[in-house]
Amino acid sequence: IEEWRLIFDGANSQIKSVATGTLRGGVTLHNDINIDAGFLELLTGIIKRAEGKIRGEMAAIGKLNDLVITSEIRGEKLKIGFENFQGTFEDVDALIIQNNKDITVSKLTGKLGSGTLQVLGSILLHFPFPEINLRYDLNNVKVPLFKKSYVAVSGSGTVSEKTPPYKVFGRLKLDQGEIIDTFDDITKTSKQTTEYDRFLPTRTRDVQGSLFDLDVAFESTSPINLRNNLSQMSFVGKAEMTGNPGAPKFGGEIKALPNISKFIFKGNEFIISEGKILFHDRE
Repeated sequence: IEEWRLIFDGANSQIKSVATGTLRGGVTLHNDINIDAGFLELLTGIIKRAEGKIRGEMAAIGKLNDLVITSEIRGEKLKIGFENFQGTFEDVDALIIQNNKDITVSKLTGKLGSGTLQVLGSILLHFPFPEINLRYDLNNVKVPLFKKSYVAVSGSGTVSEKTPPYKVFGRLKLDQGEIIDTFDDITKTSKQTTEYDRFLPTRTRDVQGSLFDLDVAFESTSPINLRNNLSQMSFVGKAEMTGNPGAPKFGGEIKALPNISKFIFKGNEFIISEGKILFHDRE
């Protein structure tokens, strides 16, 4: 390579590429990246909105059959929204470092509503699936439910395993919540699709959610309020969600707060003096 010097300019984006060397003796390729985060929308249909700047460097050194690839990608104050998810992640800061097949998530933090979240860990690239070892921490993260409702979640967990299904472990607290959708909205179901489905090997493509195996427990630290045209209830409880995300199994216990919880039937109000529900999915 006698001279390799390329500059790609676009709207609020630029990529510089410089290379030296020979195909037989080895090459050195260095790229500087400064792109608009909206580029992420082109990479995957999962992301419906991305704002901010992504900067970084990528280098490839060595012979073509034995390249050493390193990179360091940074994002600051990003805004990211996902398909089929009502909230927007804001103030997302990221630092991701690659050394050949090793990817380290040195920093990934952000805000969702008034809460914060953090992800740290590593990913080891293998074909067809990577080895994942990530930890997540949530602090009062407001998670949208249905059309109008939400719960605020705190806690921590991990996503890890060498091959699918990846174990999703979590021990989470429900700090508060408001469920104000009608029962019709709550009980409506829609066919769930996954962006990764078309990338899966044929042997796993027909198993919805087979990439993950859930082991997540929830416990309320303050009452969750249910308000709609049929009920006005406050309840506490705990639950577990396990198995395939495409058809998870649930188990747990819910207790209605006495004397302040009520439901309405044909114009009549019924005050709940005591109420407890035990539920468990059976095979």
